[in-house]
Amino acid sequence: MASIVHILSCDSVRYSCGEGGQEAILSIKEPSTCHYVLTVAVPGLCQMPSFRQEAEPVTQIVCKAIASPAAAQSSEVRDTQENQQQQLDAEQDVQDIADLVSEIIANGTEQVTSVVDLRERHLGVLEGLTRFEAAQQHPADFANLSGSPDAKPQGGESQNEVARRVVLRIEQIASQHPGQTILLILHGGVLHACYRHTTGHMFHGRNVNCAINAVKVEGKKWSLVTWNDADHLHNTGFMASAFGGGGEGG
Repeated sequence: MASIVHILSCDSVRYSCGEGGQEAILSIKEPSTCHYVLTVAVPGLCQMPSFRQEAEPVTQIVCKAIASPAAAQSSEVRDTQENQQQQLDAEQDVQDIADLVSEIIANGTEQVTSVVDLRERHLGVLEGLTRFEAAQQHPADFANLSGSPDAKPQGGESQNEVARRVVLRIEQIASQHPGQTILLILHGGVLHACYRHTTGHMFHGRNVNCAINAVKVEGKKWSLVTWNDADHLHNTGFMASAFGGGGEGG
C-alpha cells in the first residue's frame, strides 16, 4: 500500500510591535491549507510611528439566550445537512484522486477504481480545522482523536469504526484478486488503522508521504511485510517535507 499526498510550502512572517513585552513568537496560524503565518513580537519596533496602535474604545455588549425549541431543532437539521455535505465532499475527493492517479500512472489507458470505504477518517465538527484551532474550539472532541479507540468527535468516526470499514473492504478486495499484488493509495488515518489491525498495536512514528507500506492478506489473516519504507525518496529533496497530515492534520 502506498500513501501519496502533495505537499505545498508557502509560509510568511509578520512582525508586531509587542509594546511592553519581550521578543517572542505570538502565534502560528494556518489561514488556508499549507499556508502558515508566523507572528513575531519585536518591542523595538514600538519606537517607529508606523507600528504604534491607538487604543480603540471598548463597548460592552450583554447577550441573552432567546433560542426557542424550534430554533434548536433548526440548528440540529443544519448540522445534519452539513455532515451530509462533508460526506459527499469526501466521496468526491476520493474520485478526483482516482482520476488523477489513473492519468498519471497509465496515461488514462487503465482504470483506477475509487473505493469510498477507504476514505480518510471523518472528523465531524473538527473537519476543516487546523490542530491548533481544533484544540482551542473543541478541546474535548480534539482529545478524543487520540484517546480511546471507541472515542470520537461529534459527528465523526472513532478509530475502531474506521478500522472496521477499512479492514472489511481490503479483505474483500484481496479475495477478488488472490495471489496478486494490489496498489492502494491511502490517507494517514487509514494507514494507521491497517497497521493496528495487522500488529495489534498503534504505529507511534510518522507515516511518510509517498512511503511504501505492504501487508499480506490471506482471508482474515494479516501479516506485515514492510512499513514506512522511504528509501526511494532519499536524494530527491522530498524528505525535508515528507511528514504531512499526520503531523499537523487530524
